[in-house]
Parts: sequence; C-alpha cells; structure tokens
Amino acid sequence: MEEGFQAALEFLNESEFLADNRPTAASPIENYDASSTSASDPEDTHTHNAEDTAKTKSKRRQRISAKQQIVSLRGTVEELTSKLQSLESGALKAKAKHESDQKNGTTGRGPLWQQIAARQLERRQEAERDNEKLRAMLELQVQEAKNLKRLLKRRTRIEMMEEMLGVKRYKTVTNDSSDECVDILQKMLQSTDGIYVGADHVFETKGMDHVESPGKTRTTNRHAINDVFLEILEKQLVPFGRKMTEKAVWSALGQIGVQPLQCVKDVNAKVDFYAQNSQKTDDTMMVSYVAAMSGLQSSDVLTFRMRKVMRKYFDGNRTVFICLMESQPLHCGQPKGIKLHCTIRVMVEKDVEEDTTLIKSHYSVSRHTPQNEVGNVDMAIAVWDENFSRVSGEVESFLLDETTLRETNLSRQ
Repeated sequence: MEEGFQAALEFLNESEFLADNRPTAASPIENYDASSTSASDPEDTHTHNAEDTAKTKSKRRQRISAKQQIVSLRGTVEELTSKLQSLESGALKAKAKHESDQKNGTTGRGPLWQQIAARQLERRQEAERDNEKLRAMLELQVQEAKNLKRLLKRRTRIEMMEEMLGVKRYKTVTNDSSDECVDILQKMLQSTDGIYVGADHVFETKGMDHVESPGKTRTTNRHAINDVFLEILEKQLVPFGRKMTEKAVWSALGQIGVQPLQCVKDVNAKVDFYAQNSQKTDDTMMVSYVAAMSGLQSSDVLTFRMRKVMRKYFDGNRTVFICLMESQPLHCGQPKGIKLHCTIRVMVEKDVEEDTTLIKSHYSVSRHTPQNEVGNVDMAIAVWDENFSRVSGEVESFLLDETTLRETNLSRQ
C-alpha cells in the first residue's frame, strides 16, 4: 500500500511540473480580432484590445487550473490514507485483544450460555424422538389389547393349575433385613470422611489440573479384577452462583442409578427399581433398593442389590460431595460373589470469572470378582459411563429450571 501511495504522489508531482511549464498558445479570437482591426482607427483598435484582454483575464480567473486540481486530489488522498491507517490500527488492536483473551482462557458469558442452550436443544430433540417411539409403541399395544383379552382366560387356567399342583413360580425378591441394611449403610457413610480428607490428593495425583475447562478424560480397563475398570475426570463451567450450583449437583448425584438408561434400551431390556430402605437429611443420604432387569436374550430376570450413600461437606470457599455406591448381583434372592464399588468426588468452587462456578468431578468404579466368576464388563462400563455422563446435563437442566421458575414467580408478584 505504501509503494502505491508513493507512486501516486510522484505521478501528481510530475503532472504539476508539466502543467506549470506548458506554453500558453494565443487565443484564436485574439488573432482574429488583431488582424481584422489592423486597418481601423488606432484608437478604436487600442480600446477593443484592452476590453478583450480584460474579458480574457476574468474568464481565466474563474477556471480551476490543473495545479489546483492536483493539490485537491493530493489532500483527498492524504485524508483517505489517514482513515485507512486508523481502521487498520483498530482492527489490529481488536485482533490482539481477542488472541489475548483466548490465551488467558477467559470464557465470556455469551458463549457459555450458547453452549448450554445447544446442549439443552439436543436433549429436547432426543426427548422428542423418544416420544415418537413411545407413540408408535402405544399404537402397537392398542392393537395387541384385543389379543390380550383372548389370552386372559388361558392365563387364569394356568395359574389355577399351578396352585393345585403346588408348582407356583418364585416371583419376589428377598428384602434386606432392616438391621443389617442400616448397619451396612452406616458403615459406608462413615467411610466418606476419610475419602473427603484425601480428595485433594486424589485430584492432584490423577491430573485434574491438566484437564481442560470445560472438558473430561476417560480411562477403561476391561481386564481389571479387584481393581478400577472405569475412571473419569471432568470439569464443567456454569454461569450461575455457587449456592444454586450446589443444589443442582446434589440433585444430579441423587439421580445416579435410578434412571432408565439408553444403553439398556438398545438391547431391548427393561429395568424396574424397588426401594427398600431410604433415609435423607439436608447433607446426607442413604438408600437401598433392588434393580430388576428383564427382556434380555435369556428368559431369566437379572436382579442387583444397590446401596448408596452421599454426604456434603462445606469447606470454606468450596463445597465437596462424596458419593459411594455398591452393586451386587443376586441369584435366587442370594448375593453372588461379584461386587462393584463406585466412588464419586465432586468439588464446587468459584471460578476466576465473575458469576461463573467450576465443578470438578472424579468418578471411579472398581470390580471385585472371584476367579471362577465371569461378568459382563462391557455392559458394566456402558451402564456406569452413561450414568456419569448424565450428571452434567442434569446439573444444567436443574439450573435452567430453577432460574425460569424464579423469574416466573417474580413476574407474578
């Protein structure tokens, strides 16, 4: 651009020099007047010549010379050049500021809200697809209702024969004895204190500082026996205060293990939950229940004994959540040797950005299996992975629902 500007100035200077040194030709009107009046009276000739000269000079004064045009164009070029340079400097400053913000890892409220809105839109679209499938299933069930009426009589006769012959099938699940169940849950709850004390050390050794914000890492080991086979580190940013985020995390962790899963639907299975013991306070929770899975390739119903405890710790400028879960398959109402232990550590703290909260989570699941027992590790990984992946979505949904409810209540007042 500078070379083009210098070339334009040299061209203008050269044009100005040529305009100044150009010889002035005699006007045809003056030559005609001089030749035609040469034989006239000398006084008249002198008078006419003086008048013509004055008119010519006045006309020349009104015309804009080439030099003046060049000077005007040069001023315009300088003015436009200064404007262009100011615009370029402003663009460079804006670009430098944007790169600096990206380098420092600052995240604006706008992009963070857009990310949450995009995930919520995806969840809504997924729910709409599920609703379409449910409507199709409902139509199919309506069509089968007529056939079921015909089968009711046959089923009644079969049950009567079972009662008479004494071969009624076993259909119930053995409950936890109250005293034993409460003792086990109490021991699990007491062990959360030691896990809370070592939470910072676990985050440091597992490399939580190296996880992107937001982002997560996932590690699996399909051949693990008496060891961890699934481990996840995750960081999540939400544009809400710490108090509201704590409530969202507590609610989301409470949903782990008691929600229908897509990986179970993919194998055309169904899971039913039967709560047996439950105790809950503002900062603790203990629950025991049985999950029955049916609809698999085999005709057997797989049942699992689930025990879960959770505690919330207030530690200065942050809040720590510890959740322990124990899963054990049952065989004819009696526990088998396989056990799965899940440990969840979650820290909620203020982020460096204003009005933004950081959620740091560590999930680990270990498998304890006798040598002669064989378990489906791939299915276990899929189930626990989906449970953990839903936590971040449940947190965002809770925060948005609470904000909408609060704004609605304020507008009604």
